[in-house]
Amino acid sequence: MGIATLVSALGVIILGVLTPILNHRLGQEQVLLENRLQVKIEEANVQSFQEAEEYSKDLVDHYATIYAHLWNLLFTLNADRICIVQPHPFDNSIFISQTVEVLNPNTGASSEMERFQYRRISDNYSLVDLYKNNDFLLYPEASKSDVPILSSLFLRRGVKTACFYRLIDSKGRWRGNIAVDWLTRKNHNKEFLIEAGRDAVKVIAEILPEFK
Repeated sequence: MGIATLVSALGVIILGVLTPILNHRLGQEQVLLENRLQVKIEEANVQSFQEAEEYSKDLVDHYATIYAHLWNLLFTLNADRICIVQPHPFDNSIFISQTVEVLNPNTGASSEMERFQYRRISDNYSLVDLYKNNDFLLYPEASKSDVPILSSLFLRRGVKTACFYRLIDSKGRWRGNIAVDWLTRKNHNKEFLIEAGRDAVKVIAEILPEFK
């Protein structure tokens, strides 16, 4: 099965579950997924074409589900940007990277994914410690964060309000975080935000592919 076929299948799945506004971003996401899927498939430790085909199908299905949940959360929260930040490799994490992203096409939010790649955990310990040890973090006034590296990140991205959901799988392993950005200040109720993200957190924590 060729990578173009895989990406085409992913497009069909996504379009079947998301709103028509996804068309504004689908082309860019297809290119991103095509490159990522190609790398992952080439690096997969598979012994036969059948195994490779099954691996590819699972990967496509997982990313389709992840994007569906992120788009739903984006519009539920009326957010400007949502991304996933994850440690890698999973078994012996050395880096942390932003790996998946959706943007609200109505607010002009810019992509930040390529600016946060392969950051060494040892150089960003205070940030990683926050991500790893808190189920939910809310910053109604992002500029008042008491973590310097986080304040700097908010400032560079133009973030006024932000929240983070921790991704813990059924075995208790930290898989990353969902980060939500608003470019204008919001006064969302904490309980509302937690409940709104509950399904996305539960599902994504179990299926998020390892970033390579």
